[in-house]
Amino acid sequence: MAEYELQCFAQSGNAYKVALMLELSQASWTPVWVDFFNGATRDPEFRSEENEMGEIPVLRHGETRLTQSA
Repeated sequence: MAEYELQCFAQSGNAYKVALMLELSQASWTPVWVDFFNGATRDPEFRSEENEMGEIPVLRHGETRLTQSA
């Protein structure tokens, strides 16, 4: 099982920055595709459990959740 989980979609430059950092640091991670263009981030469940602002990327490490890539 991967140490990090990155919720992302291919067209996200912000998610790319996080994925690049994970790759360059040789971290154990897995991408989790989010259907951003069909409204997955506007879903109330996503907003309550993942990112209340409805944005991508979301990086999980155990119980820690980071929602801003900058």
